[in-house]
Amino acid sequence: MASKIITRHIHNSKGFTLLEVMIALTIFAVFAVMFVAGQSGNLADSLQMREESLLRILCVNKINEILNSPPEFNEQLTLSKEKKTFEDYPEYEYTLEYKKLKIPDLSKLAGKQSDEETDTTDESEQTSASLNTTVLKNIKENLQNMVWQVRVTVTNKKTGFFYSLAAWPPNKNAKVKFDGF
Repeated sequence: MASKIITRHIHNSKGFTLLEVMIALTIFAVFAVMFVAGQSGNLADSLQMREESLLRILCVNKINEILNSPPEFNEQLTLSKEKKTFEDYPEYEYTLEYKKLKIPDLSKLAGKQSDEETDTTDESEQTSASLNTTVLKNIKENLQNMVWQVRVTVTNKKTGFFYSLAAWPPNKNAKVKFDGF
């Protein structure tokens, strides 16, 4: 009786067919390829985010250095861009560009009157308009002397990726002047 049970068990175990094994391997291969492709995409995104973060950190640090100890502002700063390499990061370079602040003509905000209207207005209104124009002109000149613009661009020499920031450092040596009163 024991021999009948063993033989029956042997006859009932058939195993997987070749077709079933191939389907299982195909499903596993598709899953493995999708997993690896997803991971490589994540890795590429992570590397790019790391690069952008480092560029931003270097740029912010350079801007903060300039804001903490600004150079002496003069017209020679605006003539050319200054390119330098970071000491700690030789594969990165930065470009400094200084510009004077340009303010449009503020007297147009005061509502300059036409020649016909000027003839009909009284003398106190003309004096007031003249005073407004003088004050706006003085504000414009003082602001242009007191505030400059600096742009810092950090570039990776190998990849060409760059990050740029601008700030408006104050000119601590500028004097406020009011002329024409």
